[in-house]
Amino acid sequence: MFASLQLSAQISATFEVDLTQYNGNYTTVEFFRGGQAYPMTNVAPDVYSYTTFVPPFLATNYTYKFRVDGINESFIGNESCINITPMDTTRVINLNINSPSLVCWQQCSPCSVPVYGCIDSTAVNFDSLANINNDSCIYNVTFFVDMTESNVTYDTVELNGTFNSWCGNCTQMNDDDNDSIWEITIDLMQGDYDYKFSADNWNVEEDLYESDDCVVGSPPYINRDLIVSENLVLDTVCWNRCYTCETERNFYNVTFQLDMSNYSGNFSFPEVNGTFNNWCGNCWTLDNQGSGIYSKSFNVDTSLHTYKFSADNWSIQEELDSNLSCVLLLYDSLSPNGWGFVNRYLNFSDDTILPLVCWDECFGCVQASWDCDGQGNCIDYGNGNGQYLSLSQCESICFTQTWDCDPINGCFSLNDASGQFSDSLSCVNDCQLASVIESHNTIDIYPNPSKGHFEINTISTVNKILVYNKLGEQILSVKNKKSFDLSSYNSGIYFVTVTSNNTEIRTKVIKY
Repeated sequence: MFASLQLSAQISATFEVDLTQYNGNYTTVEFFRGGQAYPMTNVAPDVYSYTTFVPPFLATNYTYKFRVDGINESFIGNESCINITPMDTTRVINLNINSPSLVCWQQCSPCSVPVYGCIDSTAVNFDSLANINNDSCIYNVTFFVDMTESNVTYDTVELNGTFNSWCGNCTQMNDDDNDSIWEITIDLMQGDYDYKFSADNWNVEEDLYESDDCVVGSPPYINRDLIVSENLVLDTVCWNRCYTCETERNFYNVTFQLDMSNYSGNFSFPEVNGTFNNWCGNCWTLDNQGSGIYSKSFNVDTSLHTYKFSADNWSIQEELDSNLSCVLLLYDSLSPNGWGFVNRYLNFSDDTILPLVCWDECFGCVQASWDCDGQGNCIDYGNGNGQYLSLSQCESICFTQTWDCDPINGCFSLNDASGQFSDSLSCVNDCQLASVIESHNTIDIYPNPSKGHFEINTISTVNKILVYNKLGEQILSVKNKKSFDLSSYNSGIYFVTVTSNNTEIRTKVIKY
């Protein structure tokens, strides 16, 4: 009987919270008091209820909060319904006088009637009556593109993107002051967009570098990225680039050319793989130009790169000879062959069209079988069809050559240095001195590649160092030193002859 009287003296209180204006999704709603959380019941769309019984002596200063997914409400501190203590800020009510009413999350009053719209006062479509943002804000966005270094022929530059369905010439830019910097301001709803610049209804378009930091996508669809959340005046960018035209370029357009006419196996599509595309397989496939020639242009950054040609996603790949002049040897103990890799190397500082090269070779494919042996004799390396129109023509050319060899200095010209061979290196290849050691382990030139300064590591005395360029022209002679410097010379391959203890050792170095 006494317990029943005690229960009847308690105050029944029902607390309700409206989450219609809660920012985000939620799963669990709870009533929180005294460090304890109690589940609330969903009684209407986004409205939750909790009923409890409170003794009168606790009802005068009854504190509580609502909780969503384990996160308590927070308050600024000047609300009319809150109580501030050193430990917490909570809602407070005198249940002996007042009954709880439906309140809005983190507010003391009921939720206002929801009015959806753009609540950003800086937006083009700001709605002063809206109280709930519906992601509909529209902002002014101004684009600039500098065409001074575009090297393309055009009449009118245009802006294309996901915001106009890549429509072509529907968003034409203007250059009223004729300074080759085109601009346009358009209204865009807040969001994330892809875009690029083009001209004359897609007659030309940007060829953006896939590793630049303003782009998204993968070849062949590389576009600029734009996030709109406010009014924007974008920086002026150079055509094809993420920065101004004054900013030093970190990439250029490189055209690769490959002759597959000497490859006897089966393949479908050759490709180029290297450090510039992470050896990706068939992501950089070459286009068929006919007659066994394949080529394509790609954007490549200006680092020193190594690469090779392959086909059909690495089904086949070049097997390059380590003695070729266009390769770079990279030691790697983890490589499949146990010592390293032989790849072509690439170093450039401008838009570049690489020479046509033969599969597995540094130069174009040679279909000839007639050739000269360096002694004025015609020999047939192949099936007898020959390079020249007739054997007599071959003999005539062989016997009129002016490049020759001497046993001390190697290659020299008998008259005006015009030479029979295409360059003096062809003659050098025919000058096989007995004292030359092509494969050696008694000398090491380092670092190789280098920016210009090379050191020679050998226990022997170095009497003389001779350095030749690709044409076989001597460009440097150093005596009684174990170093040489090519800093003042162009980047590329150089051939080095080191005379040590009456022995000549030949090798090549790369200056980048």
